[in-house]
Amino acid sequence: MTNSVTEKGKSILKVTVYWILFLALLIPVTSQSGSVFSTHVHRFTSGIFGTTIALLVTWIFIKSEKRTFLEYNLVWQRDTFSKFLTGFGIGMASFSLITLILVLFGGLHIQKNTEAINPWIWLWYLAILPAAFMEEIAFRAYPFLKLKEALGLRLTQLIVLIAFALYHIPLGWSILTAFLGPGIWALIFGIAAIRSKGIALPTGIHAGLNLALSILGMGNGVESIFVTSQSESTSNTTVNLITRLLVLLAGILLTEFYIRRSKKENEKMKLERL
Repeated sequence: MTNSVTEKGKSILKVTVYWILFLALLIPVTSQSGSVFSTHVHRFTSGIFGTTIALLVTWIFIKSEKRTFLEYNLVWQRDTFSKFLTGFGIGMASFSLITLILVLFGGLHIQKNTEAINPWIWLWYLAILPAAFMEEIAFRAYPFLKLKEALGLRLTQLIVLIAFALYHIPLGWSILTAFLGPGIWALIFGIAAIRSKGIALPTGIHAGLNLALSILGMGNGVESIFVTSQSESTSNTTVNLITRLLVLLAGILLTEFYIRRSKKENEKMKLERL
């Protein structure tokens, strides 16, 4: 029992140090990038530098355990790209459904952006890819699997949800928005990573969501093709909250379904061995 508690403590400590080291390297590097490059170029460089940092920190921890990237599902597989595309479609479709609900019941209005749109806008949107990849490496690869191995999926989902939400606060998100936005979506990303055995699927979902947000002008500082407006009222606020709670509920149900199915499969395997 003591050894079990000790191993759990070591895993939590390792993941905590991992995140601290990742942020300690990420913040100064991306800050320097922002002061040197233009806004659009900075989005690319911060994502690329951030991905490099996430991979470097991951390599350090994996090598310290004498394990491999393959054991943490961080190698290119035959179905990697198809998983990414599937996730991208899920992300775009999910946000489209949420947007439809808000238009029909939440007073959301969508209009074409009448201001001059930069012809390079689609190129700027590509910066979403390395940013999503960076965050999935940092939160759904080594740290996620390390915690799951020690604590189980349910507690891991909760810890990563909190960590992912807190990570967004220094980026300019309010505490409430960070938890009701990236925080609850972390459950979806997490279960996608576990079920697909890798980060290609959650990276696709993540990128699809962020692209949809950017196109509608809801992304952070990214030019948009459309602009949205929503009058402030109790009913509209309630609908907004309901859509977020639906995402939270979906994440919880998918997690619980996976846990129960895994238990049944393990019990079946034990019976077959008898």
